[in-house]
Amino acid sequence: MDPATITGVLAAGSHVVNLLKTAAEALKKSGKPEAVGSIVEIQVAMMDLLQKQHALIDENRQFRERVRDLEDSLAIKDTLEYHHSAYWRSTAEGLDGPFSPTQWELERRLVRMRRYGRQQYEDGEKLHFYEPNSKDSAYVPMTYMQEKKALVLKDEAPQ
Repeated sequence: MDPATITGVLAAGSHVVNLLKTAAEALKKSGKPEAVGSIVEIQVAMMDLLQKQHALIDENRQFRERVRDLEDSLAIKDTLEYHHSAYWRSTAEGLDGPFSPTQWELERRLVRMRRYGRQQYEDGEKLHFYEPNSKDSAYVPMTYMQEKKALVLKDEAPQ
């Protein structure tokens, strides 16, 4: 429900409560005090309904936010690949990442791993990436990153 609709509904509810107050005062003045009790009961019931309506509107907003978050997460998931102990995101420009597998799998958040070093191994040169909160670590071959046009290499001077 959009904010304008919510405001309109709340204003209408408040207006009904005010009309009931006016009716109760009119009945008092007309000398029919027994009807005033009924009007007061209606007012109380109306105020209870307004509170419940407020709670439902808030719950609806929370559900909409949750659905939007899940849709975003699903859209991201379709672009993710898992290689060399990390998640990578396919983009038109190349491969973006690496992202922490623990952060994605537990919290559905893409947390970029930090570059920690560069080392030569028997099977070739690798970049070491690390994410301090999850303690995830990834050793990614330079050949893989060059082949996939990893965006993390954009700032890298050619060797």
